[in-house]
Amino acid sequence: MNTQDKAAHWSNHSVKCHDCGLKKQCFPNTLSQQETLALENIVTSHYGYQRNDYLYHAGDFLNKLVIIKSGSAKTELVSEYGAEQLVGFHFSGDLLGLDCTSHKRTLTSVVFLENASVCTIPYQAFNVLSEQIPQLHYEMMRRLHDEVSMSQQLILAMNNHSAEQRVVIFLQDLARRQYRRGLSKDNLHLSMSRADIANYLGLASATVSRIISKFERDGLLAVENRHLQLTNYQALMNTVQACA
Repeated sequence: MNTQDKAAHWSNHSVKCHDCGLKKQCFPNTLSQQETLALENIVTSHYGYQRNDYLYHAGDFLNKLVIIKSGSAKTELVSEYGAEQLVGFHFSGDLLGLDCTSHKRTLTSVVFLENASVCTIPYQAFNVLSEQIPQLHYEMMRRLHDEVSMSQQLILAMNNHSAEQRVVIFLQDLARRQYRRGLSKDNLHLSMSRADIANYLGLASATVSRIISKFERDGLLAVENRHLQLTNYQALMNTVQACA
């Protein structure tokens, strides 16, 4: 099922970008009122996604950019042998669809981790508007560059660090992204399962659970269901250097 088929099952509403709490994360805040209105005219909101719903599957035709408005999702890559590898997690304000702006076919699948809503912008309409508002094009290129750069840094970190360090780097990344959204970097909501975290880090689920339990015993964090409080953020981050 492609994105257009999926979206047809949900209620679509007009989005007022200037009233949205994510407006500073999505696109340039230097847009004039007229430019913001022009952007609003090509944005559509889709509500009603639930946990385990697919936004799109690998190989689907995608003709729009997607911004997560609420909730979170994971990106899956399936090998030719059927092995599933998680290659990313996405949260409110994150932009999806940048990997297929040229060939239109998605390389990955995106699955929601919880109830969610998204905003979509058709590629064609966005390209036309970008010619009139160059800041939009620059912003998309910046977001694409940042996404690729961060992915490369995380891959490098995962390849060169121990299991314990990988978990710390993962938590550090979650904290950074949460702080960027105006939330506390010390209180994390883990919408993904430990199995998902383990898959993403290339570890066994039992290993991830053991490491988190160790950090909890050491007073570095506290766990309550899917909420994780970093009780000593700096000491936890120092573990990466200490284990090197």
